Amino acid sequence: MPAFPTMRAQLQAAVEPHTRYTLDSLAIRDGTESVARGRITVSEQAQFSVRTSTGAGALPAGIPTRPSEAAVNASAQEHAQALKAAVTARLTRWAAGQPLDASLSTSDCWDGATAFGTTRTCSGCNGAKQLTCNGCGGRGQTRCTACDGGGSARCSSCSGGRVACSSCGGQRGRNVQTGSDGSFRWEQCYACSGSGQQNCGQCRGSGRRTCMMCSFGNVRCARCGGSGRIDCSSCSATGATHMIARTECSVTHQLVFSHALSDQQVATEFGALSTRAMMALCDVTPREPSVQGTQVVRSYDLTLPVAELFVTVAGEELRLLGLGPDAAIRDYRNVVGRLLEHDVHALRAARAGHPWFVLAPSVALERALEVVLDSEANQAILDAKHGGRGPAERTPAAIAAASQGSVSAGYVQALDLEFTASLRRAVLGPLGIPMVSAAAGASVLAFGLAHVVARVIGFHPAFGPTQMGILCILAATGGAEWWARQRLASQFDGPSWTRMTPLIGKLGIGWMLRGAAVGAGLSAWAGLWQLFGAPR
Repeated sequence: MPAFPTMRAQLQAAVEPHTRYTLDSLAIRDGTESVARGRITVSEQAQFSVRTSTGAGALPAGIPTRPSEAAVNASAQEHAQALKAAVTARLTRWAAGQPLDASLSTSDCWDGATAFGTTRTCSGCNGAKQLTCNGCGGRGQTRCTACDGGGSARCSSCSGGRVACSSCGGQRGRNVQTGSDGSFRWEQCYACSGSGQQNCGQCRGSGRRTCMMCSFGNVRCARCGGSGRIDCSSCSATGATHMIARTECSVTHQLVFSHALSDQQVATEFGALSTRAMMALCDVTPREPSVQGTQVVRSYDLTLPVAELFVTVAGEELRLLGLGPDAAIRDYRNVVGRLLEHDVHALRAARAGHPWFVLAPSVALERALEVVLDSEANQAILDAKHGGRGPAERTPAAIAAASQGSVSAGYVQALDLEFTASLRRAVLGPLGIPMVSAAAGASVLAFGLAHVVARVIGFHPAFGPTQMGILCILAATGGAEWWARQRLASQFDGPSWTRMTPLIGKLGIGWMLRGAAVGAGLSAWAGLWQLFGAPR
């Protein structure tokens, strides 16, 4: 297939559907066709090691038993050495005729893990399966915390075993009338003998009561349940532990691309190809593999057809490379971004030159926004940047990579920043905060007038200054947003406004539209209530 017509067709598919430019508007000239040569070296190595582990209980069934831990380690190491000696032949058989994308796996190096083990008496309990409880020291009981081991506790009903006399209420006696003349004499309480106190009925005057939480100051040990013994955790109460040594296999991979190319652009795009892409685009010739011990090295000679196409954009000539028999362009060198850079510059200039004290966007700003959205590439970039993708897919580098280099990460970032600032300027209004402040002031005056009128005609206003201020702010911001949306809808044509509407929501501007509805509804309700709803 001819390389240059194919590359022109690819360039046309990258430019015309996504911009307002055609291929005829670009200066294109054919370059040369050549062949790039390189080599891929794949180095893979099998590694064998021994991993030991311990567990409770006897050795699991099926594992060969050795008399000691030293014998277990020796058997595992001998087996690992035998695997290393045998792997060379396995690697030699495997490497013959393997394609470039083949990958050595552990199953190619061995038949599976082998384990050796031994059983030993538990060193924690010496085979007794249980240990002396460390909570009670083997006694099965612990000191009561309620009485601190005393067996009794201070009586809570009295003070030192004495309470106020129940007969005299602690008064030590009473006044008794002696005659008809109203004279009285003091009579000592016979129950407490004039002391005003008596023994506590709860502790019988001792000041202490028997502790109800223990028995003679001791409670049953909660850790061992009173037995004084607990199960050994080291052996799970089996009296034995085991040790196992297993042989393990792992494979390391290293891929190296080498070349003797003097053309840096060709070398960069050639080296950036994945293994699968190299197999698809290159003529691959395998070399004799080399096996040394546990390492196998495979080499492949690559022959890549390369065609070059020169495109002049914005006064700069770009060199596009077509790789492989189909002359596939893998990197468009920001050709679309360079075509559309002028639109971003025009948008920046329109925003910078936009006057502040006007009630509608300038024609230059409107036209610049429309021109940017006329290109499908810009729409796709803005949708990807503010769409529902994950954070990693919304980065400028990720968006540029997804476009096969037709736009650069720098262009993506510049477009996003400038379009966001310009659209917010247009939607929120050229006056910005001063406009909202003026609307808030007008709302305050309107509410104040309603307040005065209500007073004059005899109504009692239902809203104070705080409520009025909140409603004024809602009305001002919501009303300004509603007016701005209506103004923009009338200024832009139908297709441009259709493209712009979803972006307004994605850029975080659309929340004010909901405030418009709330503010308008609350303002109307509050005004009517001020005049007609409040009682006289």
